[in-house]
Amino acid sequence: MQKDNNNIDIIKSDDYGEKWFPDKTSFEEDLKEVWGEKWSVSSEVGKLQAVLLRRPGKEIENVHTPAKWRWKAPMDSKKARAQHDKLVEIYQMHGVMVYYVENQREDRPNAVYMRDNVLGTPEGVILCRQALRIRRGEERAVAAALGMIGVPII
Repeated sequence: MQKDNNNIDIIKSDDYGEKWFPDKTSFEEDLKEVWGEKWSVSSEVGKLQAVLLRRPGKEIENVHTPAKWRWKAPMDSKKARAQHDKLVEIYQMHGVMVYYVENQREDRPNAVYMRDNVLGTPEGVILCRQALRIRRGEERAVAAALGMIGVPII
């Protein structure tokens, strides 16, 4: 059997031309080389290494009718940002890489609840479509952030 320049087996066939047999590595084995990091979640209780967050932005200041957003009361933006910043500080003290979703729509105050937007898997993330119409559209900024940091969306 012949090998090409990349050490891939080639089988010659008069009827069908060359047939290629790729290297047999799993997606998970190729993650770091192809995507820059081994983006993988296989447990909800394992050690956290990286997290995607949305720091409360202008979107939480625009809530004039809390019930519309399924809130009990408007959020105290100053307090929310201070609590968020403290959480980030704790993550970083424990060696967790913190990534952010930027450029979120200003009419999506629930975008701070990032866990609702993404499901982690051993091979990347699944980007969710929100059931509630008031949440739809958040995923565009989330997808952009994931793309910028190199997380595979499956």
